[in-house]
Amino acid sequence: MKSPIFFDTTLRDGEQAPGNAMSQEQKIDIFHHIDMTGIDYIEVGFPSSSPADFAVTRKLAHSPRKAKVCAFAIATEEDIATAVNALDGAADSQVQILLTGSEIHAEHKRRMPLDALLRETDEAVTFAGKKGVRDISVALEDATRGSPEFLRPMVEQAIAAGATTLVIPDTVGAMIPKEYAGLIAAIRSWVGEKIKVIAHCHNDLGLAAANSIAALEAGANGMQTTFCGIGERAGNTAIEEIYAILHYKYPQISLHLDPKAIAAACRHIEESVGLKIGHHKPIIGRYVFATAAGLHINGLTKKNITYEFVSPELFGRKSELVIGRVSGRTAVRNKLEKLAIPHDDDLVNRVYQEITTAENRLDFNDDDTFRALVARLLAPRSLSA
Repeated sequence: MKSPIFFDTTLRDGEQAPGNAMSQEQKIDIFHHIDMTGIDYIEVGFPSSSPADFAVTRKLAHSPRKAKVCAFAIATEEDIATAVNALDGAADSQVQILLTGSEIHAEHKRRMPLDALLRETDEAVTFAGKKGVRDISVALEDATRGSPEFLRPMVEQAIAAGATTLVIPDTVGAMIPKEYAGLIAAIRSWVGEKIKVIAHCHNDLGLAAANSIAALEAGANGMQTTFCGIGERAGNTAIEEIYAILHYKYPQISLHLDPKAIAAACRHIEESVGLKIGHHKPIIGRYVFATAAGLHINGLTKKNITYEFVSPELFGRKSELVIGRVSGRTAVRNKLEKLAIPHDDDLVNRVYQEITTAENRLDFNDDDTFRALVARLLAPRSLSA
């Protein structure tokens, strides 16, 4: 497996989900945080969807950046022309054209037969080439539910008209890794090695990351992802998860992304957009590197590898031993040492007893709350007359 192409669609596909709307200022700000990670492509918008998206696309296309930028369009001359105008001749840019990839969409959404969709494909991609677009990407929506008899003619028509990249979306997250790998391998056999094949997976079955990795193993050149995995319904492939998988499971691959910058961008997007990220969300969740179970804490204090496969330091984070009713005395002793509070086994036992029997759920992980508890236990007891 070669080093993959990383394509970010946070600002387009990620924003489409309810609750993820971004202002122009937010998009510009988030773009620069994403660009600092070393990502290869950033999809900056859908210019024909609104004047705001047009303006943002034009501004970002000509902003200082490392990444290539991509503008999204549906398969009409008007939409493609708008995308081209928004990019305004920017270097290192791409136009991505949305095509139809399944009989389900052809019949129920587009209400067009295959021959009409093939004409649409030829006309749209040809028009993009005539408008001067050299990097033409086509995304075959719902491709994972399209039959080979439908999908192959669409793929071959797009390439014949000048497409340089094929995006294969699992639009509704319907596939498992074995199925998606088979589809990618089949498409690769149709198009040869010169055409780029890019995975685009949704997480409806919780398999977006697994499917993306399966695609790489089957011959895909890269994948489209979002930060924090945001996107419609259950979201998209999360870049932070993909990075961790490749880092630990494919050490032969040279990765050019900065994992600390990835984590920082995730935090920034979470705060900027007001995302509600689950505490257990892989890599970026509040408690994914925190442990409250006494047995685990006992192991972690001896060697982190006992209960941490992913190193928090890789993403600029730290392990956290959480004190609670099931954390055991090791966590108490660790907290006392961290706060430089002199202690013996008797004090450890008394603190632990107080925590396990406390009726209220105070946050004993808070330094001030913990110090107050210790001070109360160490205070001289008054003698009654």
